[in-house]
Amino acid sequence: MRETEVVKLFSIIRIEHPSFEMTSEKAILWADLMKDLPFEIAIRNLHEHLKSNEFPPKAADIARYDLKTQNHEFLRLETAAQFSNLDQWATDVSEPPEGFWEEIKAKLKGGDGE
Repeated sequence: MRETEVVKLFSIIRIEHPSFEMTSEKAILWADLMKDLPFEIAIRNLHEHLKSNEFPPKAADIARYDLKTQNHEFLRLETAAQFSNLDQWATDVSEPPEGFWEEIKAKLKGGDGE
């Protein structure tokens, strides 16, 4: 994100929080912290923050919401991998070793199974 885009974010924040301090130092810092964040995502994140928070955002509040999208993608991939494992395990069904169930029953009755 460019510094001019950060200034646009600041202008929106000032509408909701008139005491929000807009300084060139802050704009430079925010632009550096959010250099990899597309402006469209920053606007969306700012709107989400303003809808759910009564305090002005910090840079982390705007950038943090993008992590939600990344985390969602990670969880989606992890879930797909787990379902793949379940499918594989369902096809690899084999009988337990001889004596397995007797050993379990003995342990449940308080024995050591030996």
